[in-house]
Amino acid sequence: IRHLANFLVWIIHPKFLPPTYEATAALAAIILNISAFTIASIALYDLTKYMLMGIYILDESACSKKISERISISKDASRDEAIDQQRSITQLSKITAQLFCINPAGVFFTVSYSESVFAMLTFSGHAIAAKVRYYKYIMEVGNQGTKTQYSSFGTFFSSMLSIVLWMAASYARSNGMFSSIWMMILAFGNCCSFIARNEKQGRNSATLVLRCTLTIAWHLCLALMIAAPVFYHDWCGYYFHCVDTPHPHDDTKLLPRPAWCSVRASEKQFAFRTF
Repeated sequence: IRHLANFLVWIIHPKFLPPTYEATAALAAIILNISAFTIASIALYDLTKYMLMGIYILDESACSKKISERISISKDASRDEAIDQQRSITQLSKITAQLFCINPAGVFFTVSYSESVFAMLTFSGHAIAAKVRYYKYIMEVGNQGTKTQYSSFGTFFSSMLSIVLWMAASYARSNGMFSSIWMMILAFGNCCSFIARNEKQGRNSATLVLRCTLTIAWHLCLALMIAAPVFYHDWCGYYFHCVDTPHPHDDTKLLPRPAWCSVRASEKQFAFRTF
């Protein structure tokens, strides 16, 4: 916010800005949050679209065994059905984004508050993840005629970009660490999928256990990465307030410690977030 305020002071004549620097900083905060709110709305639109498209692909895959029924449908009818489905997905995505824009809590997305940045980072991460999973669905279904720009490296890079965005969201607001819970749910979901495939294909149980263990361990590392900024913030707060710090105006004195520095170690995390 401070850098944006300095940029506004540099490019705009003072008579077109608020009279004080503090008011200019408040204007910069509003501009930043409205911009983040707009990006969050677009990300939510993409997130909804790719989630619905992924569900549609899975439904098509589940019905792929009914070949006789598919042959009886004309090409024109199939094309029209696909067009109608795409229109429905687009319409639902627009409605979702519009409801987000007019929600009663919208006032928090336009003032100097962290909600807009948090929503932008969280929705952007989930939108990228949904897009990656959608193209994975396409490859699993076997639509060879559909071009996909996601190679193995591209998939890994996009997934890590989602992790970085969720880490930044956790740094913006502490409740961003709840994305780590979603990461663990995804890990256990993948393990359930491995078990179901193993029963159908009759693979070795040792391979299944190893694969599930590696999957859970990998997602646990990602979950800890997402939650790391919150613990780093807590550590910085403890180090700033509870470690002996010289007084800025008198080197012979120390800054007084807050009362919550003396709580038990098991209660410090709660104390940091409360005070």
